[in-house]
Amino acid sequence: MLSILTLKPQQIAQELTRYQAEMLQAITPRELQRGAWTSKKKHALAPNVIRMIEFHNHLIKCVFGKWILQEHNIEKRAKVIKRLITVAEECKQLNNFETLYTIIQCLSLNAVRRLARTWELLSSTSKKLFTSLSSLVHCRSKWKNYRVALDVARRKGQSFLPILPVFLNYLEHSNLFYKEQDVEKLVYISEDNYSWTELSKSGSHPGSDNKLNNKASSFKWLRSKSLSTSPSPLRSHIEEKLRENVQSIVEQTSSGKHDDHSKEDTQLTMEETPLYLLRLYQLHSAQYCLPTSPIVAKFLQLPFTQCNNAVEDKWVEFWNQMCIASEKLEPPNS
Repeated sequence: MLSILTLKPQQIAQELTRYQAEMLQAITPRELQRGAWTSKKKHALAPNVIRMIEFHNHLIKCVFGKWILQEHNIEKRAKVIKRLITVAEECKQLNNFETLYTIIQCLSLNAVRRLARTWELLSSTSKKLFTSLSSLVHCRSKWKNYRVALDVARRKGQSFLPILPVFLNYLEHSNLFYKEQDVEKLVYISEDNYSWTELSKSGSHPGSDNKLNNKASSFKWLRSKSLSTSPSPLRSHIEEKLRENVQSIVEQTSSGKHDDHSKEDTQLTMEETPLYLLRLYQLHSAQYCLPTSPIVAKFLQLPFTQCNNAVEDKWVEFWNQMCIASEKLEPPNS
């Protein structure tokens, strides 16, 4: 019988990495405009972002949490927690920070952390590994450890998956999508694709004027279909140009030093920074070449079915039952 204890941690980490990379690839720039994923019409305006958010929450409570809290044998329950920590370490080796963060979130839930007798059965090695992994994705110092690890992976040209909630939180609080300007007027985005072209200084595109195109002339845009098919030298060149642009934005913004004539250009660039980051993340996640395993995918309940209100209510009810189960597994003051 398949269980987390019979499957190899590497298999679970690889299958989740492959699947979540595909989900990240599906997100379009339009879904990140003006906080579309937070609006009342979020399912229509940002379906792929919402799907990834729901999958994130689904993994925490209905997969990982379920594995732990439905196990009544305390020794097996300790083994499940130990195995999840090992899966998290495998995700770290794959630079899959998203799933790593999801596992740490699950193990940090009160319903799981309160199982003191279960945690006592873990070896000191497992406990130290859990502490180390938790520190990597902790929000202290503005996610310093995570940002360092992400930067190392980027500089080495390695595949990686960013932590989606951190990226979305950055977008939501950066005020990039709540200004009077219309993001779509600042950059030409075709209806059918996100073009990988260098905008001409003299050219014009439907829905935009020459003045805006002049300002955007130094920017390049990535055709989504080329992410996984571009030859390595081109990918490296694209990534380097994207990184240079993002770095210049950070430096100019933090120092506040820029010429008067470039002031508007810098503001324009700031408006488009999230689009660069999205494509940068998609570029790196597209480089994963991981084997597929239908058996592991079925065990992980993949493919994930997007939630509706009825399913969401069912999830809430399920987790409430799991919290009650936690109290029964190890009653308070027992």
